[in-house]
Amino acid sequence: MPREIHSLEQFEEIIPKATECRVVRAPDLVKLKLRTLDYLYTYRTTEEEADKLLKSMKDLEIIEITPKKESKAEAEEGEDQEKVKVPKEGENKPERDLFQEEGGGEEEERRRRR
Repeated sequence: MPREIHSLEQFEEIIPKATECRVVRAPDLVKLKLRTLDYLYTYRTTEEEADKLLKSMKDLEIIEITPKKESKAEAEEGEDQEKVKVPKEGENKPERDLFQEEGGGEEEERRRRR
């Protein structure tokens, strides 16, 4: 079960234990979600405070999650968010999607024919 953190001090104590940080930006607030081995911790904050915290997380993988603006029917299917990995300083952006298999289009075409 996820746990919500209400103080900045608690959030800063958990940062060294975290494996990744997901950032969800809304018009009025920012949610920072720290994934540890045991729990997912959520902290709601302002845009300015979130940017300061993200700059202090040098060794942590940061994933920006931005809501897509689509029709209500597609949002009900659970496809209302898009994940974007933010490269760290000095890290090159990948030229292709690391999760995409080479020749994946051919295999998908074979499945359709069956």
